[in-house]
Amino acid sequence: MKKYHLLKLSILSIVVFSNCKVTKIIESRNFSRSSITQIDSTRVVVRFDSNMTKKEIDSLKELMPIDDSKTLKCECGDNSLELWTWDYSVGSAEIQGSKDGLTGGPGGAQGDWPFTFSLPELDPKSDPYRLTDTKKLGIKGLGIYLSLPGSLIAPSNPSIGAIGTTDAISDLSPKLTIAVIDTGIDHYKFRKLDPFLYSTEGVLDNCQNQSSGWNFVNNTNNVNDDHGHGTYVTRLILKELQNYDIDYKILPIKVFNSEGYGKYWDIVCALGYINEIQKVNNDIHIVNASFGYGFSQSITSDILKLDYKENSILKSLIDELAQKSLVVASSGNIDDLNIDILGNENFPASHTSENILAVGGHEEGSNDSLTPAGSYGNVSVDLAAPFTGLKKFWFPWEIVKKPTGTSYSTAFTTGRFARLFYSHLEQSTMPGTFPIVIKNEFLNIQNGWIKEAPYLRSFYVDGKYVH
Repeated sequence: MKKYHLLKLSILSIVVFSNCKVTKIIESRNFSRSSITQIDSTRVVVRFDSNMTKKEIDSLKELMPIDDSKTLKCECGDNSLELWTWDYSVGSAEIQGSKDGLTGGPGGAQGDWPFTFSLPELDPKSDPYRLTDTKKLGIKGLGIYLSLPGSLIAPSNPSIGAIGTTDAISDLSPKLTIAVIDTGIDHYKFRKLDPFLYSTEGVLDNCQNQSSGWNFVNNTNNVNDDHGHGTYVTRLILKELQNYDIDYKILPIKVFNSEGYGKYWDIVCALGYINEIQKVNNDIHIVNASFGYGFSQSITSDILKLDYKENSILKSLIDELAQKSLVVASSGNIDDLNIDILGNENFPASHTSENILAVGGHEEGSNDSLTPAGSYGNVSVDLAAPFTGLKKFWFPWEIVKKPTGTSYSTAFTTGRFARLFYSHLEQSTMPGTFPIVIKNEFLNIQNGWIKEAPYLRSFYVDGKYVH
């Protein structure tokens, strides 16, 4: 009888696993397309001081060699941000002088060269991030998803709980909200959860038909993930939140396209969007930034590199969140790269903003045998967290194994930090206790999952690591 049951179990296992796709996600850990930032010197990202009047802004534009007919604004969020296109009839010297005159010049405007970069590309031997396979499952299996132009994905059967339905967006008031700036979210993978998306309906006047978050790539309210990275990062965060029974909401913000490429302009708009929501609701507590960019191969000027680090628009937007939100950012995946060195930085982790928690990676092992993974920096990087994501968990119709990268170290840390942040919210010590204070508390307590490893001391601040 025992042999018969064993045989049945073996046959069942073969049937089940033959229908599951095993996906090994391994991000490239050396120089690749992800580390090559493409600067666009034909345009400039501009932010106006909040005190500037429309007349002052118009006067400033008249002095600049720009084609105002091509000026862009963020489709949702911060009206003080614009993307200018230079008039090609003027010389490069005049353009450079005009750009330099913006930051620190009269009127209080800031100007940055825009650029394009990408998420770490995947190991060519591994499969890409898996999204819900609508063709394989068939229309009925997905509750008939409808992708409507300019709208969120919504099924005809609301019980599926896709983005844009009341099943997906919570109408309750949680104690903790996390914004995830990434590739969006494939909510179908979380359809069995209680409603957990942060509602932005009616919060900002200049965002049309908002439900939850915004897609700055396509300038719509459809934040559906057509890549996969953002969905997986969110899954890691949710696992930690659920383990600690934290009452949470997620605000998905899409800034990377289906190929994993993103623009500085879209990320600036995303941070401006968060800032504007904070002015109204003041309830976005953590921002997860599982991405990074640097200029080691694209900029030769040390002055310009330092300018991006200390005076960029993105840094200003992060600084303005200091009393409200903590930004958890990844250090990068390039082995043996010290991002403390000028030119090696990985932004936004390398910005000097106090409300950034910069996360490196460590390989698994005992306390004494832990080794750093990816980029590091004893000054820049606050701690290290597991470089490998969840070893195994179920997505519908697939198993994902051993994803690696500081994207996952960051998501893991966001989940752990949320536990401490949540305790302050429960005790009503917020907003009196700023995120920076909680960050310092997080780094200085011995709570069972924040530790020190002597070997990591020269790589990360005080050798601290999360496990």
